[in-house]
Amino acid sequence: LRAASESDAALMARGRALWERARDCGAQGRDSVPKADEIAFVHETSACAEERRRSGGGEAAVGFVDIEDTATESVQVIHGQDRNLGGQLFGGWLMRKSYELA
Repeated sequence: LRAASESDAALMARGRALWERARDCGAQGRDSVPKADEIAFVHETSACAEERRRSGGGEAAVGFVDIEDTATESVQVIHGQDRNLGGQLFGGWLMRKSYELA
């Protein structure tokens, strides 16, 4: 394919780069064995977490956030248009709100 303009050429280059990235990510996907540096990272991270548990807590490791610090709460007012004829909440509305919170 030939690009008709510079903007088309830029879009084609961007698409090619994204395709190559997806291809490379697929090659490094779940079908491959973890590399030594990945194994070391997981071991170090879990060892730090285990040490913190044994010592009664403490700060999270640098660059990490404890899972309990990631919780969110939200209160939503449900209006009549968010309900079906039976007065029940539309499932799609609930799914959208949960997606928005995630």
